[in-house]
Amino acid sequence: MKKEKKELSAPNKTKKNLDTVVNKEMFVVGIGASAGGLDALQEFFEHIPVNTGMSFCVVQHLSPNFKSLMNELLSKYSRMTISTVEDGEKIKPNHIYLNPNNASLKVENNSFKYVPKESRTALNLPIDMFFHSLAKEYQDKAIGVILSGTGTDGSRGIRTLKEVGGTIMVQSPLSAQFDGMPNTAISTGLAEYIGTPSELAVELTKFPNKPSFIREVDGGSVTEVETIFNDILDLLFKFSGQRFKDYKNNTLVRRLEKRMGILNFSKISEYYSFLQKDDKEKQLLINDFFIGVTSFFRDKEAFNLIKTEIIPKIFKNKEPHETIRVWSAACSTGEEAYSLAILMDEYITKNKLQNDYKIFATDADMRAIEIASIGEFILNSANDIPSNYIEKYFFRNGDNYLINKKIREKIVFSKHNLIADPPFIKMDLISCRNLLIYFSTKAQQKSLQHFKFSLNLDGYLFLGSSETLGEIQTDFATISAKYKVYNIVNKSRTITDFTFDNNMRKIESKRSRLHISSLVSSKRVEDNENFYNQHLVNVFSPKCIFIDKDYNILYVKGDLKEILHISQGVAQLNLMKMLDDKLAAMVRNGVRRINEENKKVMFSDIKNLLDDKTKALNLVFSKVETTNNSEIYLIVLNEAENVENFTNDAVKYNQFELDEFSKQRIEDLEYELKTKNAELQFIVEELETSNEELQASNEELMASNEELQGTNEELQSVNEELYTVNTELQFKNKELTIASDDINNLLKSTEIGTLFLDDKLKIRKITPHIKKHFALESSDIGRYIGSFKHILPTYDEQNFIEELKNAIKNNKKTEAKVKDIEGNTYLKSIIPYINSNNKVDGVVINYVDITNLTKAEDELLQISNDYKNLSSELELIINNIPALVFYKDDKNNYVRVNNALSEIHDSTSKDLVGKNLSDLLPAEEAIEYWEEDLEIIKSGKSKFNIFQSIINNNKKQYLSTNKILIKNNNKNFILGVSSDITLLRKNQDELLLTLEKLKISNNELSQFAYVASHDLQEPLNTIIGFISLLHKEFNEAENKKASQYINIALEATERMKSLIKGVLEYSRIGKDKVVSKIDTRDIIQEVLIDLDNLIKEKKAVINIGSLPKQIKGYKTEIRILLQNLISNGLKFVEEGKAPNINITGEETKDSYNFSIKDSGIGIEEKHTIEIFEIFKRLHSNKDYNGTGIGLAHCKKIIEIHNGTINVISTPNLGSSFNFSISKKLD
Repeated sequence: MKKEKKELSAPNKTKKNLDTVVNKEMFVVGIGASAGGLDALQEFFEHIPVNTGMSFCVVQHLSPNFKSLMNELLSKYSRMTISTVEDGEKIKPNHIYLNPNNASLKVENNSFKYVPKESRTALNLPIDMFFHSLAKEYQDKAIGVILSGTGTDGSRGIRTLKEVGGTIMVQSPLSAQFDGMPNTAISTGLAEYIGTPSELAVELTKFPNKPSFIREVDGGSVTEVETIFNDILDLLFKFSGQRFKDYKNNTLVRRLEKRMGILNFSKISEYYSFLQKDDKEKQLLINDFFIGVTSFFRDKEAFNLIKTEIIPKIFKNKEPHETIRVWSAACSTGEEAYSLAILMDEYITKNKLQNDYKIFATDADMRAIEIASIGEFILNSANDIPSNYIEKYFFRNGDNYLINKKIREKIVFSKHNLIADPPFIKMDLISCRNLLIYFSTKAQQKSLQHFKFSLNLDGYLFLGSSETLGEIQTDFATISAKYKVYNIVNKSRTITDFTFDNNMRKIESKRSRLHISSLVSSKRVEDNENFYNQHLVNVFSPKCIFIDKDYNILYVKGDLKEILHISQGVAQLNLMKMLDDKLAAMVRNGVRRINEENKKVMFSDIKNLLDDKTKALNLVFSKVETTNNSEIYLIVLNEAENVENFTNDAVKYNQFELDEFSKQRIEDLEYELKTKNAELQFIVEELETSNEELQASNEELMASNEELQGTNEELQSVNEELYTVNTELQFKNKELTIASDDINNLLKSTEIGTLFLDDKLKIRKITPHIKKHFALESSDIGRYIGSFKHILPTYDEQNFIEELKNAIKNNKKTEAKVKDIEGNTYLKSIIPYINSNNKVDGVVINYVDITNLTKAEDELLQISNDYKNLSSELELIINNIPALVFYKDDKNNYVRVNNALSEIHDSTSKDLVGKNLSDLLPAEEAIEYWEEDLEIIKSGKSKFNIFQSIINNNKKQYLSTNKILIKNNNKNFILGVSSDITLLRKNQDELLLTLEKLKISNNELSQFAYVASHDLQEPLNTIIGFISLLHKEFNEAENKKASQYINIALEATERMKSLIKGVLEYSRIGKDKVVSKIDTRDIIQEVLIDLDNLIKEKKAVINIGSLPKQIKGYKTEIRILLQNLISNGLKFVEEGKAPNINITGEETKDSYNFSIKDSGIGIEEKHTIEIFEIFKRLHSNKDYNGTGIGLAHCKKIIEIHNGTINVISTPNLGSSFNFSISKKLD
């Protein structure tokens, strides 16, 4: 997809009357489509999301007598609401509206309005009409889309959209079935997006998110965005010379935002960088800034005022043969200038006046001037021009209209900047419509001052409908306030300032000051050099004039006021018009002689040219060589005594020779002129004769052409309507074919024998399965059904025919079960055939195989009987189970109860049904149960093991109740089952008492262990001490055996000491529980320091992996845990093997998990649980020292941390102790 001209070339209102407020924030998309538009619309809406916030209106060329199917056809491609517009309907977002077939559409006050269609003979342009109103209502939020179609409809409407800042999208001609409308729209140069319908849709969805920074530009303070915005305007000024700072910011910003959106720029700084490098984009932005929108006789009532009142007054005040001067400022592509010219010519012709007129049509946009100069316009423009003007002032040129040559010659088109360039003078009428509204206030006043200066006294000024005179109001009389026509009544003598204000709205910034400083510095150097150069030129160079081949003055040096004369009127810079006749003849002669002699030419000693008649003048003519081969001539004017430096190589003529030569030349020219006049007279006579014949033929051809043109336009409109109708019918026919195929396949797949008969009982249609009942073939269609034999054994032909006739007569359906010879059961149904007019037009006979259904019914009957038996058995079971069973509704009424419950209430099951619980229990107890039931109903969740107590036979009875919520037919019921747990409650009470005693016993045992182990340490230490003394004093040499016994006793007492210490520690674990934050790496390092000697002795390798940074627990116990597990890994290892221990950990949602893995001797799987028991050892002290308490310590520590511990081990390979510490500690 390209953009521009490459394909796709690149709130609150008051409450009252809210419905009439236009939603200015909503984009409204008008879509024009004609022949071939259906496919384009389907592709377009298939790519539009359902929630864009935009509103879409499709406008087509529809016949008044045709009912469009567009709603149905588009609904398959969009989930938006689609409807045909109703008169007065409000416009809503996310909605697709379709134009009606019997009226054209307009938009007013955010609503659609019907406009009656013109007669068939008039050119109907519904798309243009809708676009005009859409632009007026929604301004820059209006979007126009042109899709496939013939003709030119829409090309005028998009001009209005463009003028108000709307967006134009056009389907690429190559993707359109008919490219007439797309090509015409593209030819206007206004299309901003050109692409396939899907590409246009994708771009359209970006619009609600387009960048906007207008508040940042007009926010009242200098922002970065405003600075960049002004830099962009400066850049365009340097590029084109057009000063857009004189325009209002809002207009420019909207168009700048649009260019940014087209190129997908979100930041103005990024776009500025791109703009600096791309001249093509500069030109495109300039084109967008120019509001080049116009039309013929724009605002017909206003032009009618000009025609009937203003033009007659202008001519009334003029003398015969005097020329009327008109200035059409901001003429754009010329339609308004030509409109004024037509009115002028019509008035002169009608009143047979001798006056002439000249129109100066100007615009700052050179592109528009070039288009206007050609005078060629699309056929669609003719809708704005009265038919009599088309016949008189235009002629057809293919698909365009060309303006009459007579009118074209009366208009001078030129580029002109209304603010910067000097104005024209002596104007009788100035028309400048809808330009000033885009200017800043200062620029508006300056332009109006120019107009005031330009107008003759009693001249007329014609402005746009939203424009005013401002401060010059007092100098004008108002002719029409509605149409903004004014008459100047006061010409003040104030000289209008035509200078250009270069500092207008300048943005001050550090960057700009530095820039200006550098310019000033360079300017001073330049000025000094220019000063010296200028001085040398003034002293040594002669008076001279540079001219081009048409005698236009290019440069003047010196004071030539004695020979140059400026006449009154529009300033002319042509040398021939500023010289007297004699000197003009000499200049022509000199230029001609340069080209003949190919040398310098000097006319010497020419007198009577200067005011001082005694002085003679020399004229030296020479040709100047240029790089582009253009013809430029230099004329040097010197007094006779100062000619040496300029005449060395010149061909010289004196006054006498010049006079003689001139006389001879004049005689030759007179003779040639007489000869040419004679020849010309002969040619003119022949041409007049031929012209009369051609004129007669031309009038006949024009009459025929007009008739053909009207017929062609009518046929074209009819053709478009027929094509649209044909496309929709083709699509519908395709749908009907598909539907027919679907029905045929459905009938085949249902395995139902169906027979369609008409009202004469002749076969209309059959399905394959009907052959089971009748001997029929497809070729039998159209034959009488009575001619065929029914295959069913119970068939009664006469009765069957009567059934068919009664169904048709009484419009009543009949059904009956029948069986075939194989025993299969069928449901025969005879149904009246109702046509689209709701009349009986035959009968439909169906044979539905219900064999399986019949079997299923029999089985269901058996199941029903079984269910009744089961229900009786279930009832028996419920009434005899030792539990209370009840079924209650949501009003607390019993629906059903078993015998056990009824016995408690001293009643029967039948009597309790329908009783409310409040009627059976004390109020407080009934409310308690009912509130519990309500909680279950509100939460929607059943409740189990509800503890309840009741008094039964004066004894307290405990119950455990399960209440189950049951929903049936949108009603809530509660099924309750209560079990007697009185005995269980008694056992629980006894168990709790026993548990409490065990806790006391356990505490006493724990205290005893602590005391015992503590008190045993002192005598044990005494024994160890004395044995040690005995060992030291005893002479081992004297009695080796006694010494050995002492050593054994000493070792045993040491083991006893370790064992008592272990028991003491075990009893103290968890006594002083203080939760603290523990740094895992710090506490592991402390343990490793304690075990440092053992680690070095064993040459162990300790690897610490990833760990939780910090945990919460009982620090002393955690340290004992880690020390026991690491020391075990160091101790239980094969002799001579260096232990390798890996410590890792991680944090989860609920716990801290650790693993301590060693490379020791391992543990058999059968011992992995018992090793955590106190005093449990798998090895003797001879193999490995120990008490059998360490892992029991670990288990108890983990348990007080609400965690778990286990071991995974392989003998001879090592063990992995895994434990967790809960984040939730008691």
